[in-house]
Amino acid sequence: MTWTLSLNMQTAPDALRAVRRMIYAVVRQEGLSETNAREFELAIGEALSNARTHAYSNGTGPLTVDITSGTAAVAVVIHDKGAPITLPTVPISLPSDPRAVGLFLVASLVDEVKIQRNGNGKGVSITMTKMLPLR
Repeated sequence: MTWTLSLNMQTAPDALRAVRRMIYAVVRQEGLSETNAREFELAIGEALSNARTHAYSNGTGPLTVDITSGTAAVAVVIHDKGAPITLPTVPISLPSDPRAVGLFLVASLVDEVKIQRNGNGKGVSITMTKMLPLR
């Protein structure tokens, strides 16, 4: 069975921490090992931090986080509504620019990562997917 949980929040640090912890609990329940769940939590934390830092000039703004679980994978999509930006490229090797290290970290901790513009022209969405163990 596939299901999705959507959370709407502001980019307050306490809210971001709570969401990160909630996602950890959800993916553990869905069958990820302790190690894989912690890696996913770290990737989610980095992506949430990036949304807070890069989407909103004052660090505060709305986010929607969608958690979808299916039979083969769990995906987390973080949508911001920040000003239009040039989409970043997800590095495949350690970048020399320290501002790009976070996306490299995210990509190294999940099975798949995609970044795209939101359909309304404002903000971006980052999708991070982690494969579930065979059941």
